[in-house]
Amino acid sequence: MTIISLSKNKILTGNDRHLVHFLVPYEKNFLKNVVPWVPSQVSTIHLTLMTIAWSAGVVICGALSSGDIRWLWGFNACLL
Repeated sequence: MTIISLSKNKILTGNDRHLVHFLVPYEKNFLKNVVPWVPSQVSTIHLTLMTIAWSAGVVICGALSSGDIRWLWGFNACLL
């Protein structure tokens, strides 16, 4: 078991994060091209709350697809 101890004066700010996976160049390219298109009013809380709507869409379309297979198109749209 690993135990991590922090000093009392240590403040975690998230600035120590480093991207070290093989998709880093693609992710940086994606962010460089997409972020300018996102309005400045949209914050991370908005994106987090949107996952509730997307998840509800997946569940609803998945349940409806048991009666009509065409609902899988809606299911796939929610996943995109």
